Amino acid sequence: MKDTSISVVIPVYNLEHYIGTTIDSVLNQTVLPDEVIIVDDGSTDNSISVIEEYINKSPDNFIRLVRQKNSGPGAARNRGIEVAQSEWIAFLDGDDIWLPEKINMIRKAISQYPDISIFTHDEYEVDIAENEKLKLLHKYYDNRKALFQQLYRGCFLSTSCMVVKKSALMDVGGFNINLPSAQDYDLWLKLARNNHLVFIPIPLEKYILRADSISFNAEKRYKCSLEIAYFHSEHLAQIVGGTKARWQLLRQVFICHYNAITTLLNQRKYVEMLEICIRLPIEIFKVMLKKLKKENI
Repeated sequence: MKDTSISVVIPVYNLEHYIGTTIDSVLNQTVLPDEVIIVDDGSTDNSISVIEEYINKSPDNFIRLVRQKNSGPGAARNRGIEVAQSEWIAFLDGDDIWLPEKINMIRKAISQYPDISIFTHDEYEVDIAENEKLKLLHKYYDNRKALFQQLYRGCFLSTSCMVVKKSALMDVGGFNINLPSAQDYDLWLKLARNNHLVFIPIPLEKYILRADSISFNAEKRYKCSLEIAYFHSEHLAQIVGGTKARWQLLRQVFICHYNAITTLLNQRKYVEMLEICIRLPIEIFKVMLKKLKKENI
């Protein structure tokens, strides 16, 4: 019988005003997961107190709190993966919200597709003014084509939507803690090399945008996105050949610069925007000099 046990991994850093709502969204599932692992990443606010209240009200060992010094969300998620006792890991950020049918739908999908290692779904995006926008993420994925090439062109996966087999996560080494941003995108690309994905075309989560989120740090995201594009272009070359991989890398370089420039323009950070504009021809030159070869494997 297919093992459908699920551990929820929630990283937390200074989320005292959000974590209660997030935990409630797990407890309000029509079908509960097997355990909830909350990894506190060195919070300095009252997050621990809020979490402990939920632990005291829950069955023994259903909610487990792991504490560590501040090391970043990737390290916190890796710690949660490590101590998880279930076959599957469901990621949930400490300020996002699951809809009640999430676990039930995932369990059904796991049983229906026994050879799949990654499951995900659509979401609602909630902005700072609390306006909800339906994001049909599944429309960006074509299950007739290889996952890696599609993901390399742009990330259409959202962390709090992702449920991944623990063994697959361990095989690729989990999140790269040396990336201060876009660690999730890097991990999905690593997983996409040897694993398959099933999209549930239903919104089962609310992604909450916050002004202090790392996603709003355009400079960090720009640098990490560039690093990811270069690193994974080597594997892309093994699939499509060096010439095609170079042109796709060049496309990603343009996208990284465009995203950073438009974000900084909206934030009125004109000096930083000018610095990234100046870097564009330098990065183009680097791509044209880069040797990408298709290996015989």
